[in-house]
Amino acid sequence: RKFLSGAAHIDRRDKALIQIRQKARRTRGRSGTLAKGFCRTLYQRAKGINLQIARSVAQQILAFAQGHGVSCIVFERLKGWRPKGGAERSTLRQEFHGWLHRALVKQVEASAEERHRGVSFVSARGTSTWAYDGSGRVVREKWNYGRCRFPSGKQYDTDLSAAQNIAARYLLRRRRQ
Repeated sequence: RKFLSGAAHIDRRDKALIQIRQKARRTRGRSGTLAKGFCRTLYQRAKGINLQIARSVAQQILAFAQGHGVSCIVFERLKGWRPKGGAERSTLRQEFHGWLHRALVKQVEASAEERHRGVSFVSARGTSTWAYDGSGRVVREKWNYGRCRFPSGKQYDTDLSAAQNIAARYLLRRRRQ
């Protein structure tokens, strides 16, 4: 297991988005609208940083896979997923929209093909809501949404449990074939 992050790049991207927000606050007139092409260079910078994050995390994933002799990399099928969190124009919604799932998947697919590794997708439905050990539905802590409690009493990281559910779904599907 390994947690991958592009934290330094994420901070750079967020700084550019904060600059856009500050300029918009100063520029917006009585009509409340911004001119066409407003902060174009800052938006291009943020887009380029997003692409760099996707590339660096994809390389980390492939290096980890190669180091462990993995033949197939498995992702949740999130194509077309739209974020629900955050109020309109909030920073939380902006963070969700800045999430790079499709760019990351495209980078991994292209590089994995070059390295003769497979990429597979499983349904995302319920991966975070069910315990990976089969004990039932998990309950998330209200004060720390990243932790969950299994019906058996174990406390676990929600993302790690979801990752194990994704792997289990892939292995189950592979056995059925």
